[in-house]
Amino acid sequence: MAGDRKAEAMILGVIAVSEAMQARFDRARELHARAKAILGELGRSVVAASTSIEGSRIEMLAGDHAAAEALLDVDSRELDGMGERYFRSTVVGLLAHALEAQGRLDEADAAVDLAAALTDEDDVESQMLWRTARAKVRARQDRGDDALALAAEALALAAETDDIDVQGDVHADYATVLRRLGRADEATDHFERARELYTRKGNVALSQVMAAALDGAGQLA
Repeated sequence: MAGDRKAEAMILGVIAVSEAMQARFDRARELHARAKAILGELGRSVVAASTSIEGSRIEMLAGDHAAAEALLDVDSRELDGMGERYFRSTVVGLLAHALEAQGRLDEADAAVDLAAALTDEDDVESQMLWRTARAKVRARQDRGDDALALAAEALALAAETDDIDVQGDVHADYATVLRRLGRADEATDHFERARELYTRKGNVALSQVMAAALDGAGQLA
């Protein structure tokens, strides 16, 4: 039945991200590809056009920001063609992060503009995504006041959610902003908090990235 296959695909997507959190990226990509294929066979749908939310997470955990961008760009265009906004705001917010990570600041800024325009006021995840993406862009541009204000807003929003992995992401982004602005001691506090949250979640991959950042070896700038 179609409902059973859709449920299978959704479960595979969740497991794929969990595998990536354990740094088992090949397995994660395999499971995500299976989920994407099942949904594709079931026909055009918002769910089928949103698989990049999980897929980009896998690639970002693996450090392949270009691969994440490619997945997100395809889904953004597909969702736009459907006139869909809710999932697209998340997709475009993630795209902004993938672009920023590659140093493509003008494109990241444009993606943030679009994500902010698409995001509903009560969509906390997307509200955090575009703020942290823009905060990191502004920190690269040495616009410290803007960067810190946006990061603080995202941190306040993160406190409203029970998702400790998302909270970890926001603390990690805040730490990155602080480090770019030369505020190393404050950055350390947020890297520590992010590592603690990722460890509680069982996110081995990002726990290791935070540990490397705290050792001074991380490449998060």
